Amino acid sequence: RLGHCLFYQPEYYLSHPLQILNLSHGGVSSHGATAAILATLFLYAKRFEYSFYEIGDRFAIGCMFGAAMIR
Repeated sequence: RLGHCLFYQPEYYLSHPLQILNLSHGGVSSHGATAAILATLFLYAKRFEYSFYEIGDRFAIGCMFGAAMIR
């Protein structure tokens, strides 16, 4: 949802910030999911002392198949 708000209508949601929480109008976009996944991978890498690039390389193969199925 946050990705939709930031990428598609930022001026509206900056003036109506509580509407970000209103999920009844949709807007759960793949941009937001991508940002959340990258943030989670970054935190995982920091927590378990891995290189972000090492985790990203391993995760990229699965992402490729996932993206193909979504689109």
